[in-house]
Amino acid sequence: MPDGPGRPRCPPVTAEEAARLGEREGAALLTMRRTAYDDTGRPVEHGTHLHRASRYAFDFQLPVRP
Repeated sequence: MPDGPGRPRCPPVTAEEAARLGEREGAALLTMRRTAYDDTGRPVEHGTHLHRASRYAFDFQLPVRP
């Protein structure tokens, strides 16, 4: 399964994003930029995602390393 770091943010929604998402301008967004890598280190997926904070939440599972 591909794995890679992600960068969550919570910026205010712009006028253009608000119109596309059906949200009010200035409301919080949940955003994530992520690049996933295969076992050899080759990038296999890149994504930039915008989510309405009023309808989404991110759950994280952080690995424990010795």
